[in-house]
Amino acid sequence: MSFESDKPFNDFVHFHRGIRRSGRFSIKEATLLEEAGTAMTELYNEKRQPKDDVEKEFGRIDILVNNAGITKDGLMMRMSEEQWDLVLNVNLKSAFNFTHACTPIMAKQRSGSIINMSSVVGVAGNAGQCNYSASKAGLIGLAKSIAKEMGPRGIRANCIAPGFIITDMTMAMPEKIREDLTKTIPLRRG
Repeated sequence: MSFESDKPFNDFVHFHRGIRRSGRFSIKEATLLEEAGTAMTELYNEKRQPKDDVEKEFGRIDILVNNAGITKDGLMMRMSEEQWDLVLNVNLKSAFNFTHACTPIMAKQRSGSIINMSSVVGVAGNAGQCNYSASKAGLIGLAKSIAKEMGPRGIRANCIAPGFIITDMTMAMPEKIREDLTKTIPLRRG
């Protein structure tokens, strides 16, 4: 996903696969990578210092995008606790961890925006994805609660729940399931 604007963007820090990259970017140049959320989760769990690095180098945090997303699909009655925990930890707990770390800085600023990337599956559910669906539904509830708690401090919290989109993650799904999901989309494409 890339942004279509040449307006200056606030200082931007991107954590991806343990590589820290920072600088001034235009919004058009700022690209959100699908796996960044997972890498941020790993980095947070390993070092628990990305927000300290950001605050030290830039002095503020304007936007947090919680975009982690993995699947470990299977029928609930056959799903292992490990499958459940891994998906909930990456998809939901990482959002809590980073939000928890960033909101004190945003509260001092009296401004900030938190964006949680959910899924239509978080609203509607999906057979064979109870862990993924629960994690994405949790992001919706998390955003609503954060908005109520932090709104008076000038911090916005929103959730985006896109429908089926063709990504590396969804390409790993069986073709029949992708076809069925595509049929539910009015434009018949992902």
